[in-house]
Amino acid sequence: MPPNDVTEEETWMIIAYLRSQEATSSTVVTGSLEKGQALFFGKGLCVQCHMVNGKGGWFGPDLTRIGASRPISYLVEAIREPNKRLAEGLENLAETISISSGYTRRSPC
Repeated sequence: MPPNDVTEEETWMIIAYLRSQEATSSTVVTGSLEKGQALFFGKGLCVQCHMVNGKGGWFGPDLTRIGASRPISYLVEAIREPNKRLAEGLENLAETISISSGYTRRSPC
């Protein structure tokens, strides 16, 4: 994932937005859904690689159901430390994106 300036509060807004995309999510997360959506599609740069409900990039995994399929701790880690765990097969893609986009560090989607 490209570098971002997402704050702790904004991290929770993105998580609230992602969790809202799956109706079966039973855990309540504080944060503004609208602001989380704006961050996902704006400042957070998530949409450059990830898709939600058919909108966004296709380099990274589709995040439409991620809020219901992963624990909150996983989502926090994925946003705050995106290079910690890469989905299988993204290692080479991350390198390619990094080189072609001009980013100076290895940044997965």
